[in-house]
Amino acid sequence: GGGKGGSPLAFLPSGYIVKEINSGDNESLLEMTEALCKRALGKNTFIVTFLAHFKTKRSGRNYAAMSNAFHVHGVSKDAKVFWKYMFDLKGCRDDRMMRFNNQKVPVSK
Repeated sequence: GGGKGGSPLAFLPSGYIVKEINSGDNESLLEMTEALCKRALGKNTFIVTFLAHFKTKRSGRNYAAMSNAFHVHGVSKDAKVFWKYMFDLKGCRDDRMMRFNNQKVPVSK
Protein backbone atom coordinates (compact mmCIF):
# COMPACT_ATOMS: atom_id res chain seq x y z
CA GLY A 1 0.00 0.00 0.00
CA GLY A 2 0.95 3.64 -0.15
CA GLY A 3 0.68 6.53 2.23
CA LYS A 4 -1.17 9.78 1.62
CA GLY A 5 2.10 11.25 0.34
CA GLY A 6 2.71 8.31 -2.02
CA SER A 7 5.47 6.62 0.00
CA PRO A 8 5.43 2.80 0.08
CA LEU A 9 3.91 1.27 3.24
CA ALA A 10 3.87 -2.30 4.51
CA PHE A 11 1.05 -3.17 6.92
CA LEU A 12 2.09 -6.24 8.87
CA PRO A 13 -0.52 -8.65 10.30
CA SER A 14 1.11 -8.23 13.71
CA GLY A 15 -0.09 -4.62 13.86
CA TYR A 16 3.05 -2.83 12.74
CA ILE A 17 3.82 -0.60 9.76
CA VAL A 18 7.09 -0.15 7.87
CA LYS A 19 7.12 3.05 5.83
CA GLU A 20 9.65 4.50 3.45
CA ILE A 21 10.26 8.10 4.48
CA ASN A 22 11.53 10.93 2.30
CA SER A 23 14.60 13.01 3.16
CA GLY A 24 12.51 15.82 4.71
CA ASP A 25 10.62 13.45 7.02
CA ASN A 26 13.90 11.71 7.83
CA GLU A 27 15.49 15.01 8.89
CA SER A 28 12.39 15.89 10.95
CA LEU A 29 12.52 12.55 12.75
CA LEU A 30 16.21 13.04 13.51
CA GLU A 31 15.53 16.53 14.89
CA MET A 32 12.57 15.35 16.99
CA THR A 33 14.00 12.06 18.28
CA GLU A 34 14.59 13.19 21.86
CA ALA A 35 11.22 14.97 22.13
CA LEU A 36 9.37 12.01 20.56
CA CYS A 37 11.01 9.58 22.97
CA LYS A 38 10.12 11.69 25.99
CA ARG A 39 6.53 12.06 24.79
CA ALA A 40 6.14 8.37 23.89
CA LEU A 41 7.34 7.34 27.36
CA GLY A 42 4.68 9.51 29.00
CA LYS A 43 1.29 8.21 30.03
CA ASN A 44 -0.94 10.55 28.00
CA THR A 45 0.05 10.40 24.35
CA PHE A 46 -1.47 9.51 21.01
CA ILE A 47 1.95 9.22 19.39
CA VAL A 48 2.61 5.75 18.00
CA THR A 49 5.64 3.79 19.11
CA PHE A 50 8.57 4.00 16.70
CA LEU A 51 10.42 0.69 16.81
CA ALA A 52 13.14 1.54 14.31
CA HIS A 53 14.36 4.36 12.09
CA PHE A 54 16.91 3.11 9.59
CA LYS A 55 18.57 3.45 6.19
CA THR A 56 19.30 0.40 4.04
CA LYS A 57 22.81 0.02 2.69
CA ARG A 58 21.66 -1.44 -0.61
CA SER A 59 19.16 1.22 -1.67
CA GLY A 60 20.13 4.11 0.62
CA ARG A 61 16.43 4.64 1.38
CA ASN A 62 15.15 5.65 4.82
CA TYR A 63 12.45 3.72 6.66
CA ALA A 64 10.52 3.91 9.91
CA ALA A 65 8.94 0.91 11.64
CA MET A 66 6.10 1.82 13.98
CA SER A 67 3.03 0.51 15.67
CA ASN A 68 -0.28 0.89 13.83
CA ALA A 69 -2.59 2.91 16.08
CA PHE A 70 -5.62 1.59 14.20
CA HIS A 71 -4.78 -2.11 14.43
CA VAL A 72 -7.23 -3.92 16.71
CA HIS A 73 -5.60 -7.06 18.13
CA GLY A 74 -7.73 -10.17 17.85
CA VAL A 75 -9.93 -8.72 15.09
CA SER A 76 -9.74 -10.14 11.56
CA LYS A 77 -8.07 -7.81 9.03
CA ASP A 78 -11.29 -8.07 7.00
CA ALA A 79 -13.51 -6.94 9.89
CA LYS A 80 -14.97 -3.45 9.63
CA VAL A 81 -13.91 -1.13 12.45
CA PHE A 82 -15.62 2.26 12.73
CA TRP A 83 -13.55 5.28 13.80
CA LYS A 84 -15.44 8.48 14.57
CA TYR A 85 -12.29 10.61 14.11
CA MET A 86 -8.92 9.84 12.57
CA PHE A 87 -5.96 12.23 12.69
CA ASP A 88 -2.42 12.05 11.34
CA LEU A 89 -0.38 13.45 14.23
CA LYS A 90 3.09 13.92 12.85
CA GLY A 91 5.09 17.11 12.80
CA CYS A 92 4.15 18.84 9.56
CA ARG A 93 1.99 21.73 8.40
CA ASP A 94 -0.80 20.11 6.40
CA ASP A 95 -4.27 19.42 7.81
CA ARG A 96 -4.35 16.48 10.16
CA MET A 97 -7.98 15.31 10.22
CA MET A 98 -8.17 12.39 7.81
CA ARG A 99 -11.60 10.94 8.69
CA PHE A 100 -14.78 12.20 10.32
CA ASN A 101 -17.61 9.71 11.01
CA ASN A 102 -15.53 7.18 9.05
CA GLN A 103 -15.64 9.36 5.89
CA LYS A 104 -12.46 10.67 4.25
CA VAL A 105 -11.86 14.39 4.76
CA PRO A 106 -10.11 16.34 1.97
CA VAL A 107 -6.54 17.22 2.94
CA SER A 108 -5.15 20.65 2.14
CA LYS A 109 -1.43 21.32 2.16
